[in-house]
Amino acid sequence: MKRGDQALGKRTLQELVDRFPDGEMASAARYEIARMAFAANDLAGARHALAGLPAADLTPALREPAHYLRCRVEAARGDRAGAAACLAEFRRSFPSSPHDAEALALLASYRFDEGCTAALPILEEYLLRYPDGPFAEQATKRKQHCRP
Repeated sequence: MKRGDQALGKRTLQELVDRFPDGEMASAARYEIARMAFAANDLAGARHALAGLPAADLTPALREPAHYLRCRVEAARGDRAGAAACLAEFRRSFPSSPHDAEALALLASYRFDEGCTAALPILEEYLLRYPDGPFAEQATKRKQHCRP
């Protein structure tokens, strides 16, 4: 994979999973397969690989990125309700995640589509936690829209 041969990397990871499905490295291989599929816009492949990753069996180092990738896949699929629920659970489970700002911004966007009552608390939290974040300008505009 470091040499740029993604196809060979994916085949090698899949072979590892097939040969040692319960092995120590199988979860990491499944996550990498899911990540590669998502990067290639193969959302069905990413979902399939993630389905083989039960959260209880994941090492602590994989729990947060696997959960976040699940949310990103649902968002990319256009499942707004599923993505919003996933993001809310992600934030509860990983409050100190380096992905929190992005997760909160996505969640605010979904809540804004539901209306100002649903969006305002999320927008305010984003602006409080990330006043200079990449979503701050849009969050400010949306907040002003809700509270003219």
